[in-house]
Amino acid sequence: MNEERYLKWDARFLALAELVAGWSKDPRRKVGAVIVRPDMSVASVGFNGFPSRMLDRGERYSNQESKRSRIVHAEINALLFARERVVGCTLYTWPYGSCDRCAVQLVQAGIGHVVFPVAPHDESPEGALMRAKAREYFLEAGVGIRWKEPAAPYPRSSEGEPTAADLDAVAEEEKQRRATIVGDSLASLAFGGTPFKCE
Repeated sequence: MNEERYLKWDARFLALAELVAGWSKDPRRKVGAVIVRPDMSVASVGFNGFPSRMLDRGERYSNQESKRSRIVHAEINALLFARERVVGCTLYTWPYGSCDRCAVQLVQAGIGHVVFPVAPHDESPEGALMRAKAREYFLEAGVGIRWKEPAAPYPRSSEGEPTAADLDAVAEEEKQRRATIVGDSLASLAFGGTPFKCE
């Protein structure tokens, strides 16, 4: 597949991972993951949250110690919900790449490629270290890595700051773009994972 087509598929599946992230009940950190087969159809999705037989109470999310003890990461939920082997599949995550603990499990499961956005500038040092270890593990195991730059910066006024009209226009354009991408991705899921056409 040529690079231009990869970029289109990557944009669609990252948008789907972002949508899935919104299903998380964690008010502080919403993460989504999508596992995609080599034929570009969706095998599984997952988001971060507590196990299905544990109470999903708000106070458990506000207590960091309690949350970290109970939470299942999006990538692991996607692996657990897959009803098939995922050897050679691609994992898309939003809003950043996997931590080191998820990385070793993804390698063990046979994930062939990972795609994620570049980490936000406000990421904690601890998070940056975990993700650096994960990238090291992926490279050691021969897992392909593609990371995407954030969306293009807002247009600027002559004074160098975005105007309200600029921001409104960008927000509307981004909303339309994501609606199209997510709609196509959900159509793929609705029809038994049949891949949709990529122009």
